[in-house]
Amino acid sequence: MDTVRTEALETAAEPAPMVIRLAPASPEAAIAYGVIAAVVAWRAWAALQWTFQGDDWAWVSEASRTPFVKFALMQYHGHLQPAQFALIWMATRLAPLNYLLVQLPLFVGAFAAGVLMWKFLGALFGERPANLIPLAVFMLCPLTVQPSLWLAAALITIPLQLFIVATLFAALRYVRRPSPRRLAAVGAAFGGGLLFTEKAVLILPLTALFVLLFLGEGTGRARLRHLLVERWRLWAVLGGITAPYVAWYVSAASWQFGERPPAAQILALGKKTLGSAVVPTFLGGPWRASPIRGVIDQLSDGPRLATWLVVAGIVVVSVVTYRQAWRAWLLPLVYLGMSVELVAAGRLRFVGYIIGLASRYYADVVPVLALALALAFMVPLERREDPRWARQELVIEFGPPKEARPVRLLSARNLALLVVVAYAASAMLTGVRMAGQSKDFSAKTWVATAASQLQSHPVAAVVDTYLPPDAIQAALFREAAKASQALAPIAPGVRWNGADERLLMFDRDGRLWPAAISPISSGNPGPVPGCGYLVFRSPVTIDLLHPLIGWTWGVKVAYYTGQEASGEVSVDGRRHPVVFLRGAHALLVVQNGTARSVTVEGGGNPVCVAAVRVGYLRPLVPARPGP
Repeated sequence: MDTVRTEALETAAEPAPMVIRLAPASPEAAIAYGVIAAVVAWRAWAALQWTFQGDDWAWVSEASRTPFVKFALMQYHGHLQPAQFALIWMATRLAPLNYLLVQLPLFVGAFAAGVLMWKFLGALFGERPANLIPLAVFMLCPLTVQPSLWLAAALITIPLQLFIVATLFAALRYVRRPSPRRLAAVGAAFGGGLLFTEKAVLILPLTALFVLLFLGEGTGRARLRHLLVERWRLWAVLGGITAPYVAWYVSAASWQFGERPPAAQILALGKKTLGSAVVPTFLGGPWRASPIRGVIDQLSDGPRLATWLVVAGIVVVSVVTYRQAWRAWLLPLVYLGMSVELVAAGRLRFVGYIIGLASRYYADVVPVLALALALAFMVPLERREDPRWARQELVIEFGPPKEARPVRLLSARNLALLVVVAYAASAMLTGVRMAGQSKDFSAKTWVATAASQLQSHPVAAVVDTYLPPDAIQAALFREAAKASQALAPIAPGVRWNGADERLLMFDRDGRLWPAAISPISSGNPGPVPGCGYLVFRSPVTIDLLHPLIGWTWGVKVAYYTGQEASGEVSVDGRRHPVVFLRGAHALLVVQNGTARSVTVEGGGNPVCVAAVRVGYLRPLVPARPGP
């Protein structure tokens, strides 16, 4: 007896082997992870055909000169997004203007979101081939493509999609089997979303709808009582996080909600958003790219009506075969309605109804659409035994009525694969065309060339021009669009608009060339023969023959002096420190404003000013040799 007991104890004491399963648990899982990896790889490739755009430049410039806490907590155009700004700040400090580095967390987030969605579907419905269809919609829906190609939009869209799925998944796990760890996971997922964007507040009503409509034990009022009373800690955590966050947000950014548009305007915006943006992209459309960046191309009346009929057919079939399917379609309608309300309150009066086609404001509805599609055709595990949630299967019967028997033309797996392949073909046709706009609208080549040129001239004097419109619109970002602001992180030693004998200027391709002026005015001839204007102990003012209006002018001052000395050149009172070099030279000064007179101070050193000319600045690009 003792021998047997000893052997049993010794066997139990032996460490169990650690098994690392590299193969997926099922063929469906292998397909799912393959789809996720392929889509994320394609998105990464597409995103890297672009570079910083619009608001991105303002952020990286500010990050290069602002302390971390101040930058992360700043309010930007009505947005509080500390996690986004933390990523921008760290990437800028580690490797300024390195677009790959700042995008890497988003690629990881997109992959994590796909994996979580697959796990969520498996937990909600059990492992089944049909889960591949909502996963494909989540990963491939074209509504996500355009925001993922613009860093500022991707930093909202990708994390928000991730945390929507994470919060719903965490809530599902907690409702089924409560524990402090699972409750903490709900709070972490919801709080993580709020750190990236204030729109994550909408996750709270979405989670409440999902839980109350689909989860819980029992039926009827008993089920609702179970969810509201016995799972009160779930609502306490979500509400406890929301209340202080909303108070912080309203105190910092309430200005953008000062006016509420009339209901008719909100309904018109919702109609355009749903009918022209969400419904077509839900089917993989609109199968072309809009000539206006960042918006969904609006289909003509016929094709748009066709997409509506197809979606209406999907909804009708789901409700006919599954009476509770109405609950599923309620989720995206409510979530999209809240999104439209937010856009109408904060942006409609500034942009107009075209904002209904701006995918970056609505791309977060994609995971909700995917979940709704799944819930419309599949029954959650909780409801499998409830006869009121029973699904009716559509089958095809052959033969006389007495001998009729159902015939399945395709297995569940093959049918799911067929739908996934068809949807992928439709969505990728749209996605590839959207991503292909980088050939016409991306400033990637210009930025790479400019960065290389600045590296070769780290302390040069450079004319502060605007970046190309493909990178940032100067009309919308007057200061951030300037090269001195946008390129500051990689050009700390450059003297922007500094007076110099060899002033440099960017051409259209981002190359630096010596700056020259095309003169349109000049100073009056000087009174001293062989010298022009003699500047010694007192400054001398030279009036221009033709006064010039406010603009960016180049001022060329030709002079001679016997010894090097510091001085100043002032144009209409705007002072520019200069260094007068020994011998005959010509200084170029950049003047932003009017130009009526030029004042020269020699710093007590005799300087002869031979001529003053003022005109447009241009890069002196050498002529290319002929063929």
